[in-house]
Amino acid sequence: MVQSDGWQERSISYTVVRSRRKTMALILRPDNQLEVRCGLTLPQVEIERFIGEKESWIRRKMLENSRLTPVQAPHEQNQLTALRQLTQQKALAVIEKYPHLVPSQLVIRRQRRRWGSCSKSGLISINLCAGLLPDELLEYIVVHELCHLVYFDHSARFHHLLEQLLPDAQVRKKDLQRYLIA
Repeated sequence: MVQSDGWQERSISYTVVRSRRKTMALILRPDNQLEVRCGLTLPQVEIERFIGEKESWIRRKMLENSRLTPVQAPHEQNQLTALRQLTQQKALAVIEKYPHLVPSQLVIRRQRRRWGSCSKSGLISINLCAGLLPDELLEYIVVHELCHLVYFDHSARFHHLLEQLLPDAQVRKKDLQRYLIA
């Protein structure tokens, strides 16, 4: 989209993902890639109008994203192996603090967009890069996923349990949002 603003022209690039949906949504990735999700037949002019209406929000979020600290796994195999072991050791140490919450399996792997995940079968995956974060943030990620063993959602009950286990969970969550998986 190109907008004219007095003396200068500004543009926001985006991709469109069409599906059988009735609403339109914007997704701004941490790397500032903007995605517009909309219905199959929505006219392009409506998409551009929507982006124009949301431009101040988009630009504010893009500026916030530019201030993120990238966290990137090393490229050399021996460093990757060492990081995987370190992350696993740290995650297991956190899990040991909560013997009533035991995952079926712990996996350390590269994930593009998530710090962690939990499957319905109880498998917890932690991003390899989490081992590069401050320890209190890795602990937040692991405890967050452990809470999904009890509540497989982000309901009020889930957050209550998370805050029982980590009283400063909201502070840690906010701190974690300063980091970008690169």
